[in-house]
Amino acid sequence: MTFPEIVKTTLWDIIDEMSHSLSSFVKNPDKDFIRKRKLDFKKMMHLIISMESGSLNHELLKFFEYDSSVPTGSAFYQQRSKLSVSAFRHLLKEFNLKFPLEKFRGKYYLIACDGSEFNIARNLKDADTFHEPNDKSVSGFNMVHTISLYEVCSKRYLDLEVQPGRLKNEFQAICNLMDRYAYGGSPIFIMGFSLLSASEFLPTEKWRCAKQ
Repeated sequence: MTFPEIVKTTLWDIIDEMSHSLSSFVKNPDKDFIRKRKLDFKKMMHLIISMESGSLNHELLKFFEYDSSVPTGSAFYQQRSKLSVSAFRHLLKEFNLKFPLEKFRGKYYLIACDGSEFNIARNLKDADTFHEPNDKSVSGFNMVHTISLYEVCSKRYLDLEVQPGRLKNEFQAICNLMDRYAYGGSPIFIMGFSLLSASEFLPTEKWRCAKQ
């Protein structure tokens, strides 16, 4: 197989393994994805990863190869609501672990940590993400804030925290990301103008033990 084929096969294999232990990746393990549906767990993961910039109906048609019995947009939303964010975190982590990261000077992982903001669908009822009208937006807008870990040498994202735009807390997000860090080695986290190793940055019990 070519390298792109190996990468795709690896990704699909991880999703297949996840489908055999759904309780860790859905919101209601007792009922989510139990019944047989055209949009089962595996297909939902495949579809979300494969989607491009078209409308939902167009993406569904492409995914199901223009079959006349393609699921509706409503069915997609219902199935998507069953997925836990842990499913995508697990997939990203396991996928990265299949392909070793490059090391700086043969020892260090250089990991950039930074935030970004994204507008989402406007919803006045969502107080945690809605921003009132101002000079830049006459009707107001909804926004989420993200904090990402990006391994510089390998040019790969390792993890992500998503927070409601009005409740963003970058320090807490960084703490969560470091608690979930699973790639070993000697990581150096680059944050703004600070260059700190994990053991020096967080005075938590976990990192104090790691430093010792």
